[in-house]
Amino acid sequence: MPDTLTKPLFPIIVIPLDEQYQIVYGFREFDHYQENEIAQIPAIVLPANYPLLDILRSILTVHCRYQALLPIDIARIIRFLHDNSRSYEEIQTALYPLLDRSRQAYSPTEYERLSDLPESLVRYLIDKRAPLKTWFFLGTRPTEFHGFFEMLLQQTQPSLSVLQEMAQNLQEIARRREISASQLIEDLQLIPTINNEKAASQKLATLRKILYSARYPQLSRHQQKIRAQAERIPLPGNSQIQYDESFERKEIRLTTIFRSPADLERYAEQMTGKVYEQLRQLLRDL
Repeated sequence: MPDTLTKPLFPIIVIPLDEQYQIVYGFREFDHYQENEIAQIPAIVLPANYPLLDILRSILTVHCRYQALLPIDIARIIRFLHDNSRSYEEIQTALYPLLDRSRQAYSPTEYERLSDLPESLVRYLIDKRAPLKTWFFLGTRPTEFHGFFEMLLQQTQPSLSVLQEMAQNLQEIARRREISASQLIEDLQLIPTINNEKAASQKLATLRKILYSARYPQLSRHQQKIRAQAERIPLPGNSQIQYDESFERKEIRLTTIFRSPADLERYAEQMTGKVYEQLRQLLRDL
């Protein structure tokens, strides 16, 4: 969004409609100007019967003069054209040659679904400079997830990778259980978890754990078993056990810090045969 205090205003593009004007392009800019009470909004007025290809060229020329073309911009262009009786084939033939190759990889219908993303999620993806694949990954999730995503962003501000992980887990769990997204959110009590009074990081950790356990129930139970087993091993206070919680690597690591000769002596005293046997059993159970 242009800084209205230091840069020229970004013009919106409109066409005549009855006795008013219809915005063809510049929805976010228009909202921004209204929020900042800017009385005179710059606009480019195209003829009512302007050819499709010329509309597209005007939009892209104006936009790229000010900022990079975002996936949501393409989505809104496609929706406008489709709402005005343009077929997807016609839109693709006219629009796609004007886009770079990476943006041509997605169909018009996939782009149009991005228009259904909540504004808070759109702004989040823009602020995070989300790559194309993240836009389309989130844009193709069921719209029933959108309310949950909005609350999640407001309460916890997850990273892009964490948000994508949670969205993937939600959809996979719903698919396996053959239930709707809204029913799954209710069954897992995700909304009460988001709304509790814990710190954002704690809420986010709890939500990830709930979803992980629901998607990988057997793995989750095995992780809990191994974690409890490791905690029961009476290691010296200056030692820690580490292992791969995905269990792809069947190994354990002992990290020990010695700061004095006394640490060495205590380590030798406490590493008894019983401790070694418990470590062997842990290694077998991984």
